[in-house]
Amino acid sequence: MSSFADRQKQDLRNCLTSFDEQFRIWKDRTLRPPWETHFSQVIAITDMMSGLRQGLTKRLEDNANDPDLTTHVGAAWRVWEAFRARLSQRQEESFRAGLGAADEIAWACRGPLAKVFQRTATVVRPEPALVYLSGASSPVALQRNTRFLAESVLRQSLTDAANALLERLPVPLIGLPWHDIFHAPGMTSIAHEAGHVVEADFSLTEGLNKAIQGAATATGLDEKESKTWLAWRAEIFADHFAIRHCGSAFVSMLGDVLLNHANATGPEYPPHPLRMELCFTALEDMGHAKAETSRLRDEWTKDYRALVKAPAAGSTAAAVLQSRLAMAPFVVKALGDLPLTEAITLRAAVDFTPQNQEHVQKLAVALLKYERPPPNTPATHVAAAARLVFDQQPGFFKDPSVSLSLCETMLKGTDAGRRRRSGRARDVQAAAAPSPSRRRGGSEPSSHSPQFTEGLNLAGAWPKLSDL
Repeated sequence: MSSFADRQKQDLRNCLTSFDEQFRIWKDRTLRPPWETHFSQVIAITDMMSGLRQGLTKRLEDNANDPDLTTHVGAAWRVWEAFRARLSQRQEESFRAGLGAADEIAWACRGPLAKVFQRTATVVRPEPALVYLSGASSPVALQRNTRFLAESVLRQSLTDAANALLERLPVPLIGLPWHDIFHAPGMTSIAHEAGHVVEADFSLTEGLNKAIQGAATATGLDEKESKTWLAWRAEIFADHFAIRHCGSAFVSMLGDVLLNHANATGPEYPPHPLRMELCFTALEDMGHAKAETSRLRDEWTKDYRALVKAPAAGSTAAAVLQSRLAMAPFVVKALGDLPLTEAITLRAAVDFTPQNQEHVQKLAVALLKYERPPPNTPATHVAAAARLVFDQQPGFFKDPSVSLSLCETMLKGTDAGRRRRSGRARDVQAAAAPSPSRRRGGSEPSSHSPQFTEGLNLAGAWPKLSDL
């Protein structure tokens, strides 16, 4: 008959083994498609937790009869669950295409800046943002190295060692409302959240503050008003960054969001009319036709003023608003001229040109004819085209399978599948060569969606819910 001490020690060893096994399973899983795009994220997460795991091993060896060890292992599981649960949402088939498309949009938005900084001596972390679904009513970004939350357990506090891990998020997170991945026209919002992520990942905050302060100084703003603009920095940049990836489609989406929350205010957000003016001005700054941006501006202003009255003419509020609207061109130019390196500005690194806008508009026209975008279309352009179609015909998306088909198209975009070949994933390429479809930039075809030919008229032939 074994002793209680022997049984307890083996029980505790099994606790630690099960923890280690999770790391092994996820590392192995991300060596193969379709999980390979999460390789660097899993490595960063497991690396972060390796110190905690080593501490638990030492604790067991020092005192095999430690009755609190299971509590410490449980705390480690709770930290791991914060990531495992988000990763494993992709194991649900109905979420897979939408989350995959969201991943590709976030990756595509990060790509141009990553390429710029990789050419310099700057250390660029390889892990892109991990997109997940949450019960929040709107998208949200959590930047790398910020505090995050572990799994909540009733009447059990975390250990000090586990709590210490929560201080520095190893990979950025982008949370989306559960319904967003079933509605392709809303996915341009991801570009805004990606803006928050890249601001932190590429240390842009100081430069952005200087750019806004420079615009404020050039226009003679007083110290109080300058501080107000600086408080809006993060949201102003995230909007501007999204426009540089999705053009007027993002502006349209944001306009509807602001109309839905017409009376909402917050110190970190510019007033709605100013926020939209910054967007319209950004389009014009990128060379988009002023006649078109004027039309968008007039339509949005009409809708907004039907909900919120304009400040009385001659009032202080009206004067302040007009002064801020006049500031918009200076701020937009300063953002475009933001130096990323000595030789490259934000404008040079990523720019949604009139040619990009024309391409997206042509995609939208094709979508209305049920022609799927070509497989190499950037995910950001597919999402933008979906939004332009939604603006014209909202009912086009009443069948969720339309959005599903577009999400699957995004998985074949020009950037799809490249993440495994970046960062630490390069170290295992020889052991896990990509499949031919991933090497071409495509994705593994799903079992429930037909493959369409580029340019083929598919009126009435898109997959229906009954086919899924």
